[in-house]
Amino acid sequence: MISRLRTVPRKNSSTLLALVAVGGAVGAGGRVYLEMAMASKGFPTATLAINLTGAFVLGVVVTMAQSSIVQNAAKFRALFGTGMCGGFTTFSTATLETFNLFHHSQFGLGIEYLILTVIGGVLAVYFGIVLSRFVSLVNRRFRDERHYSDGQRED
Repeated sequence: MISRLRTVPRKNSSTLLALVAVGGAVGAGGRVYLEMAMASKGFPTATLAINLTGAFVLGVVVTMAQSSIVQNAAKFRALFGTGMCGGFTTFSTATLETFNLFHHSQFGLGIEYLILTVIGGVLAVYFGIVLSRFVSLVNRRFRDERHYSDGQRED
C-alpha cells in the first residue's frame, strides 16, 4: 500500500502552527463552556453534542477549503479544522465516558452512546459537506443570475 503524506513547507510551518494554536484555544474554550452549560448525570449529552457539532463543522470546513471561496486552504484548515474543531471535539473524553458507562454496568447506554458517537459523527460530517455544497451552489447561481441581469440592463 502506498501512503501519501501531506508535507508543509518549512517556511509555512510556524504560521500554520500558530493558526492551529489559536484555533485550538478557541475550540477548547468553547468545549469547556458547553460542558459546563450542558452538565448532566448519566448519559454524556454534552460530549455527544460537542462531538457531533464539531464533526458537522469539520465537514463544512473541509468542503469550503476545497472551494474557490477560500484563498489559502492550508491556513483555513489549520485554523478551523485542525485547530478549532480539534480543540472543540474530544475523542478521548468520549471513549472514557463509554468505558465508564460499561464499567458501571450501563451496557445499553454504553452501546447507545457508542453508536450515536460513531455513526452520528459520520452522518454529521456528511450533512456538513452536503449543506456547504448546497449553499455554495445557491450562492453561485445567485451570483450568476445577478451577473446576467447586470449585463442586461439598459442605462
